[in-house]
Amino acid sequence: MQGIISYWFHLRYGIDVKGLGAIASGTDFLAALSFLAAPWVARRTGLLKAEHFAPVSHRQLLARMLTNLKGIYWQREAWDRVVGVIDRLLVLDPKAGEEWRDRGLAWTNMGELQRGLGDWERYLTEFPNATDHEAVKGQLRKTRQKLAQLN
Repeated sequence: MQGIISYWFHLRYGIDVKGLGAIASGTDFLAALSFLAAPWVARRTGLLKAEHFAPVSHRQLLARMLTNLKGIYWQREAWDRVVGVIDRLLVLDPKAGEEWRDRGLAWTNMGELQRGLGDWERYLTEFPNATDHEAVKGQLRKTRQKLAQLN
């Protein structure tokens, strides 16, 4: 099988025999390494279960990708991009409470205090049993005080 794949790479991409040999050797090395490392990885992380391979809908996949993108922008403190990603997440699921909370924080980090307050008020109203309800309420109070000082 490896010979057929090598021949296809040669025809398709013009890779010479030496390049194909290096690729084949590298894949053989990685296969042997994964065989040796598999028991160690399984002990540390647990075995994969059938639910790890369950199919997901297009919406779930898109939400996962947007959540990952939100995390990247959050780490970079690119608040305008965070807000844009959260806007899209809220289109997918308007009842995603953490997104209202997080967008409120992103807005305030951008200096858009009124918008941040609006998102936090909605979060506190729609999700009164959230575990961080009191913390968000405290942040809301501080931001209102800051806004009052600015006026």
